[in-house]
Amino acid sequence: MFHQERQKKILEYIRQKPSVSVTELSDIFKVSTVTIRKDLNKLNGDGKIERTHGGAMSLNKSSYEETEDAKESINIAGKQEIAAKALPLVEEGSTILLDAGSTTLELAKLLVEKKLKGVTIITYALNIANVFSHSKEYNLVMLGGQFRHGMMSFVGPYTVQMLKGLHADRGFLGINGYTLEEGLTTPNPYEAEVKRNIVARSKECYLMADTNKYGKAYMAKVADISDIDGIITNAGLSPMIQSSLEERGVRIFC
Repeated sequence: MFHQERQKKILEYIRQKPSVSVTELSDIFKVSTVTIRKDLNKLNGDGKIERTHGGAMSLNKSSYEETEDAKESINIAGKQEIAAKALPLVEEGSTILLDAGSTTLELAKLLVEKKLKGVTIITYALNIANVFSHSKEYNLVMLGGQFRHGMMSFVGPYTVQMLKGLHADRGFLGINGYTLEEGLTTPNPYEAEVKRNIVARSKECYLMADTNKYGKAYMAKVADISDIDGIITNAGLSPMIQSSLEERGVRIFC
């Protein structure tokens, strides 16, 4: 394959993902990482992609974020599958941090059905808090701050200040995208700061993300892959990616 044809196919691939790593492209196109870097630099120079550390992303994608209502209607079965795998990790008498997001919302619904005893739920998501509002089995701690309309979450310095005074046995994190090189990322820096503190304030932290979240990178970094204890995902994560994640000390639930 000539370099012009390969670069065209790389561009098409990035527009579909919309974020990729050099290693991933090297494996797909069966060329060296040096060659891929040259291709990406050419595409970047032509203004067709945006180069990132270790890869590239499609233009105008790194800060885009769908509303919570839109997210809740996408791949419901996959999110329910992930939530069912996360449920056994919540123990009676424990304190858990539930991140904002449509997948963590599904976990909240399962927890209400299961009616575990003595569990404290900490969240900054209004829709998740509402799930527990009529459930007397759970202690609910709601974090305040600046409300993000459409995202159903509170963010900002007040939210972070409250979080820094708390501790959880386990945290369950949602994310917009993650890669080996870029780690966990999200479009909004204020949301990223809250998520970053969920990782820091949880004894164990688990990422809940379906397989299409892998390979995507957004503007604001939350954490490195090695900062989390496990990834709870649905079927479809390639063995090669799974092996690379496990090499970084991350347990995979799929």
